Amino acid sequence: MFQHFVRTAAPDTRSSFIPTTLEPRSSKPTVASLSQRELDVARLELLRRRVTTFATVVGAIIILLAIVQWWIATFLLKQQVAGPSYPGLFTGFWVGIALMVMPRIRRKSLQQATLKNLVRRTNWIVIITVLSQTPSAELLARGFTQVLRPLGFEGNLGPIFVLVIFMVLVHSTAALIVPWTVKEALVAPLAWMAVTLLASLFGTDSANFRYLGLGLTFAAGVPGVLITFFRSSGLRELLGLRRIGERYAEAEREMAFARRLHERLFPQPIRDGAIRLEYAYEPMRQIGGDHLDATRAADGSLLVVITDVTGHGVAAALAVNRLHGELKRLLAENPAASPASLITSLNRYVHLTFSDESVFATAVAVRLATDGRATLCIGGHPPPLLRAANGAVTTIDSTAPMLGPFAPDEFTASEINVHVPAGASLILYTDGAIEGKNAAGHELGIPALQRAVETGPSAAALAPALLAAVAAHRAGPADDDVLIAVLTMSPD
Repeated sequence: MFQHFVRTAAPDTRSSFIPTTLEPRSSKPTVASLSQRELDVARLELLRRRVTTFATVVGAIIILLAIVQWWIATFLLKQQVAGPSYPGLFTGFWVGIALMVMPRIRRKSLQQATLKNLVRRTNWIVIITVLSQTPSAELLARGFTQVLRPLGFEGNLGPIFVLVIFMVLVHSTAALIVPWTVKEALVAPLAWMAVTLLASLFGTDSANFRYLGLGLTFAAGVPGVLITFFRSSGLRELLGLRRIGERYAEAEREMAFARRLHERLFPQPIRDGAIRLEYAYEPMRQIGGDHLDATRAADGSLLVVITDVTGHGVAAALAVNRLHGELKRLLAENPAASPASLITSLNRYVHLTFSDESVFATAVAVRLATDGRATLCIGGHPPPLLRAANGAVTTIDSTAPMLGPFAPDEFTASEINVHVPAGASLILYTDGAIEGKNAAGHELGIPALQRAVETGPSAAALAPALLAAVAAHRAGPADDDVLIAVLTMSPD
């Protein structure tokens, strides 16, 4: 889940961030939206983690069977295991050890293997482990027959029955651990069936017994295939959801990095000198479409420009970044540019670059001199508030239309001059500060914000206090970016 952050000018740092909850605004992604290639990538990552586990489990099963063979030969059948009559005991033991050790020795190779290669290896593990039990299958069959005698069993189990049971055990274990598809799960049973068929061609068994052996060989793979079939849909869903989770995590990392870059566009608070600047910013999402720029001129005056791009999130932030670059270019060419000329130039830029995508902006530019003379140009922006030292508040009306809808030859921007005496403040804000709705659906509005300014604390703490008032009125999370800046003439 994404978070957004409230930024306030802290006394000892550039800015501080208070996390608040943001409700998801997009529909839940579905696994169906992922491509087959992405699912294969997710399956490969899972298989790389599980192939060692699978080999370890199968190796442990083989070693356990070797111990069972030793017990059968030594105690049940009263025979010795040291001679060459029981090679399966030693074969199974060393195969089991190899399966448990080799994946760990070749861990790097497994991490570089492809999906097709790893699937082939898991099938080879199944086939080799089953074949490794062939030398001891008759011993195990004799032992199991002996165990079944007290239960009334009168026949004799053949080696094929032991191998079938072992195949069921190993193949079903693989189906539970390895993220196979049904097609991949069929490879080992069919390969073993082919080996059995070739072996039967050189044997002396009757045709009926051969058919029975082949049927049992095929049936040994049925449980594992069924397990794979029933797990496949759930596995696809699991891998898809994991992939979506990875996408979200990657998006969050990228958004966090983008937020850090976006924050660097904002100036540091100004807390000394004749002109002071404090601000508070709450983007609706991690990054937003509001921006504040402050530039000190050679004569000591301070130029403050606030822009508010329509829309929210990444698209608005991208537009803000481009506007920031254009503003810096304009000021580099003419540091003494008037507010009206800046607003006019920004309108031209927005109209030529964004208007075809229905992206517009509002803006306010203020140049405040050290003697308190302020020149403002307000392009479709909410009216700034002038708070006198005694707390009285007046509004300053707009002097230009919104940026973007009008072509450069149709756009006219004028200026207004006001006096900001010592101890007085200019409060600039974006429309998110006055358009937040309460539970009844009523916006805060300019009059309520004006009252909050009148009764608010000193200029140094006014911006965060106003932001808190906006949040207190609003029902639920912010549905627009909120930026509040306070320009104050020092009372000293």
